[in-house]
Amino acid sequence: MGRLGAQQYGDLLDLRRRVLSDFINQKQEPQPQPYGQQALEQHLLASSYPVLSILAPALTSHENKIEFPGDPMCIYTALSYPISQVVLTKTALDQNLSDFPARQVGPYNDLFPAWFNLPSDDYRASIAAGESITYSYNGQPLNTDQYVFDPRVWNGKVRDYLEQLLSVTKPKVVLLSSVSPAHRYALEIARLVKAADSDTLVVLGGRHADETIRMHKNGESKGEVTHAPSGLVNAIRKGIIAPDCVDFMIAGEGYYALDFLMKCISLSMDVETKRTTKENVIAALEQKKEELAHLPGTASITYLPKDLRPVSLQIHGKKTDLADLPLPYEPFAIRARFPIFRNKDGSAKLTAHANTAQACPFSCSFCSESSEVVGQLIATIQRHYYRKLIEKDLKNGAAAMFFDDSMLCGGNEKSIAALVGAFYDVKKQGRDGLKVAKQGSPEYDLFYRMANIEWGAQFTADFLVKHLSVHNASRLLKLVRDAGCTYIYMGIESASENVADALDKHKLKHGKSGEPNTWLGNIRQVLQLAKGADIRVGASVLFGLQRETKETIRYTIEEVGKLVDEGLLYVVSPNILTYHPATAITKSDGMEEKLDYISPSVAVSPPYVFFEEAFPGVVSIRLTEADIWDIHKMAGERWKAARNMNPMQDSQLAPIQAPSIPRHEFYADDGLKLIDSANYPKEISSFLQGEGRVISKLIANGEYDTLVEVGAMDSGFFLSQALKRGASYVGIDLVPSLIEKLDDRIMDLRGNVQFSPGQRVEAHVGNVLDMPSISNQLSLLPHSSLVSFPFNSFGNIPEAAEAISKVAKAGMDLVIFTYTTDARSMQVRTDYYANCNYAHIESEHTPAGVLFHSEDGLWSYAYDEGFIHGLMERNGYEASTIRFGDIGVAYVGKLKR
Repeated sequence: MGRLGAQQYGDLLDLRRRVLSDFINQKQEPQPQPYGQQALEQHLLASSYPVLSILAPALTSHENKIEFPGDPMCIYTALSYPISQVVLTKTALDQNLSDFPARQVGPYNDLFPAWFNLPSDDYRASIAAGESITYSYNGQPLNTDQYVFDPRVWNGKVRDYLEQLLSVTKPKVVLLSSVSPAHRYALEIARLVKAADSDTLVVLGGRHADETIRMHKNGESKGEVTHAPSGLVNAIRKGIIAPDCVDFMIAGEGYYALDFLMKCISLSMDVETKRTTKENVIAALEQKKEELAHLPGTASITYLPKDLRPVSLQIHGKKTDLADLPLPYEPFAIRARFPIFRNKDGSAKLTAHANTAQACPFSCSFCSESSEVVGQLIATIQRHYYRKLIEKDLKNGAAAMFFDDSMLCGGNEKSIAALVGAFYDVKKQGRDGLKVAKQGSPEYDLFYRMANIEWGAQFTADFLVKHLSVHNASRLLKLVRDAGCTYIYMGIESASENVADALDKHKLKHGKSGEPNTWLGNIRQVLQLAKGADIRVGASVLFGLQRETKETIRYTIEEVGKLVDEGLLYVVSPNILTYHPATAITKSDGMEEKLDYISPSVAVSPPYVFFEEAFPGVVSIRLTEADIWDIHKMAGERWKAARNMNPMQDSQLAPIQAPSIPRHEFYADDGLKLIDSANYPKEISSFLQGEGRVISKLIANGEYDTLVEVGAMDSGFFLSQALKRGASYVGIDLVPSLIEKLDDRIMDLRGNVQFSPGQRVEAHVGNVLDMPSISNQLSLLPHSSLVSFPFNSFGNIPEAAEAISKVAKAGMDLVIFTYTTDARSMQVRTDYYANCNYAHIESEHTPAGVLFHSEDGLWSYAYDEGFIHGLMERNGYEASTIRFGDIGVAYVGKLKR
């Protein structure tokens, strides 16, 4: 069917509303009032259809990546405007339901996505507290936050979970957002969606689409859309990917384009069944495409008809202002806890993430976030917008914020001034509120967080010392610090002048003063200015750039190490150059035609897993696999605790998954197999004997009069050693039933063993994360108490960094007994866990060490020496290592008192 005339199309819209009204009336129960709340709820339910949004993960294992622990702001931001249109429709229907179906009520004519229930305050608070929110999808729409799936990783567990999620939510549309390294998994997700229901529409967007679907606004190609060799369109046309895998692709600024597409999808659906076809959606797009001329921003909607000749509907509207868009967290809950920002008790603060610009103003040859790749720079200079953004995030529970842009506010000085001014306003409002609010009240808590808001952002050295000048950079850093900024992140890339000289962003040779300077000199100057302003700095270092050699790699690692030694760098992330489809270095290195972000079978293993975005076949042609191994090892050894090696958090799978076995329940049940000597290989028996000898030596010289054993289980691994040396003993375990048995053993000993005067021997249920309060309650003397973790009990604690931090806060020395991470140790552990008859045992190499886990609930790490030493040193310990037996190692931490 061709395009309808205006009158015919208007008649069609009227007809659709009448059909929907009749359908609702047939299902509606009699009501005392014709247009009450129940009528609205029934109308919303009958008019809406579920849409699931998924952020495609870039990894095959959650422990394999050094991760920036943020919320998925790319998808939150893209969805914010389309969701706001549905919320407006709900509001309009609530006020004018009696006008339906005589006229269109709200932005949608009839059907719309089920995006009208925003998260409640209680829901947001539960998410902020880390509580598990279970899906109870019984035909009633979820809230908007629950319609987003952010798995972070892609493996069998997540795949099974997604299949369950699809069967429960039954989405009519699935929206996928993907960067290039995640694209292969996005396609696998799309296949699963189509396998679950072939009628479900799949829409793909994100940075990979932005880079591979290019709109030309100038020159001879003006008005044309070209498709990169590594893009999905070419893969479909070559027969590599099935044409029905993805129905529509959105590139560019997705806010208004996605909203337009969702309205066309809604109009193409059968009113009663809410089903449609790709062809029907295309017809709706063609019918309404003239409306695209009135939409803001720059974007395209691409689809392939049956002849596989791509069609792109383009938007070239007025420049988007961030202030015109809804706040990104309006429909979503804040989950992120950025460990850079800490509460007084050492826990990570709830951190809201935000963007102040769509792109970076600099044109680095390797970066996919520059304005030359992403498109026009979107920002705002409106102070009231930033204030509204900050206040909303704080009201939703945040205590900190981080701005994810590559360059804060795109380097726009007026915009930065507006943002800083907004923080000043909020902090003052908080201070004023604290004077009148009742301590302990919710209002007091909010005002406290307003007055003490902490935030961080990304800057570039170019902007600070070249664009602003040293004097102005110093002034700016002090201003942002006064406004609450305590952390900035920047790209060092390379310490080699030869390598840095080849980068586009380093073309400027002089600062505003006109004096020549080196790249490393600029970096050092920025770091010194930040330190002078009391701002911590994190940095990324990129290996594999043009002119990179083994010598420049070693030089960069050493020079960055010196910056760490001087206290100028707080954390450093080593990265491997990865080719993105639209970057200049991809073209200059001849990789445009060679990039494979399609094949699902690319094996990702060490050393690639130790770096962000590193995949075989798409990393720098200047680096061999041996080079990447060397970078991993040298950076860890030289930078130690400053190297960013925090394993990312596990996927958020709790909402519909059957509750996983709590760790204390595992060790009260199947975990008891681990202490059954019948399951021990000889190396494990040797390990237990060896750790007993080591602990005896540590407490033999009288330095410690109390031995605290964390993970004592039912017998106290080190109880006999403490008694023999005359030391007091405190056994701690999470499992009450195990502590009861340990108590029984202690009572038996009291009848048979003569304890020394004043010698304490006791057992308590407790968590090492509560060590400061445990120490206070038991009146332990920190200087003379040694906290021990026997039999790899430390490897069962997911909060490794926090555990060491808590012991340090209690003022105690510690010793961790664990396994080595070599091949022999892995084989012994494999045999050991197999003897315990655990199901589906898997092992993973990670930046932190070697993890074993099973379906029964086993989760056991053997941490690398560098990882543990780094955590210890960061918390004020002097770290040392004692090796024993075939596979045993003890990490000893002595506080520098």
